[in-house]
Amino acid sequence: MIKLMTGISLLLLASLFCIISIGQCITAKLKWDNDVGYLWNMADKSSTLAGKSKYINEFIIALKDLPHEENAAIFWKTRDNNFDLNLQALQTLGNRLHEVQKLDINSFAYQTAIQQITEQEQGEAAEMVGTLRGAWVLNQYWWAFNTVIIWVWAIWFVALIWFLIALLLKLTEY
Repeated sequence: MIKLMTGISLLLLASLFCIISIGQCITAKLKWDNDVGYLWNMADKSSTLAGKSKYINEFIIALKDLPHEENAAIFWKTRDNNFDLNLQALQTLGNRLHEVQKLDINSFAYQTAIQQITEQEQGEAAEMVGTLRGAWVLNQYWWAFNTVIIWVWAIWFVALIWFLIALLLKLTEY
């Protein structure tokens, strides 16, 4: 009976930690969206170059002031998940928007540039923004996204096994 109660207690405790971790993940997403992420979304939704340029510039300024980790990775830190390198790549997109605004809107060069910018926004830029967000998340909510998640799931798994063994032992008594 003690093993069954211990298993239930561990399972409830681990479930509570899981709920807290999920809450922190939701909080992190909402905070990012409200503080910085909306600027990228507005740039993506803007139909004019002036609008896109305005929001991307505001996004870059906001990112520069944002506390962040060097990389958006706990393990296997690479240049691809480096915050500063991704911010530099984003700045090139902002610079490109400024250059294109100077072109004649009826020119072939303008149309080609718009197509390239749209493709970049829809392709690699989304991954780049994910890297920038990840570096911020690790700085703000590090405990919710590395150690705690690993240990919570490990404890939950152990508690579940413990509970099942205790339950099987209890059932075999009858």
